[in-house]
Amino acid sequence: MRSATKQDDLTTRARIRNAALDLFPEQGFNRSTVRVIAEKAGVSPGLVLHHFGSKEGLREACDRYVVTRFRELKDDSLQGGMFDPGFMSRSIGESRVLMRYLAWALTTDSPEASTLFDEMVAEAVQVTQRSIELGYIKGSADLESRTAIQLSMQLGLAVLHEHVQRVTGIDLFDEAGLRRAMPILLEIFSGTFEPDLLQSLGETIDRTA
Repeated sequence: MRSATKQDDLTTRARIRNAALDLFPEQGFNRSTVRVIAEKAGVSPGLVLHHFGSKEGLREACDRYVVTRFRELKDDSLQGGMFDPGFMSRSIGESRVLMRYLAWALTTDSPEASTLFDEMVAEAVQVTQRSIELGYIKGSADLESRTAIQLSMQLGLAVLHEHVQRVTGIDLFDEAGLRRAMPILLEIFSGTFEPDLLQSLGETIDRTA
């Protein structure tokens, strides 16, 4: 399985990308200037433009990275990571950053938001199909529609995370909060998962430090 911390995260390009992943949700696209992003990444503004061409190019790179990393994390999970408490702990920490970015990116009134959602659905359908083939979840007569609706429900948690925290006290962008939420999510989606998988996942969550 791939490590949740990838080698390219040590490169200049990755430092710039990671800075943008943090800043775009925090300050918005317009206020996150190339100079501000460069300062957070510890590089010059010229290097930002050298690697990404423009701030718009940087956002496109962030979108692609988020989609790719979610697919990689899910693939690793299917290869056994979901039963490894160490992997689950690392992936929860990384997923927090990815979900915060998605909560911002998908609520912007822009063509980029539509493209990002379409890519997320396409990737999710492929992962879901593999999960069905492995016997982890149940099939569907309309897999694409089910996946799109389920993904929308999951992403809605990220968009509404402040209200969820206000009502439940669970911070979905905090590692401890995500651990509290996972058994609840398994309960909600129990009709989709096969019983043996639910039991194994529950045991893994209990062992996660």
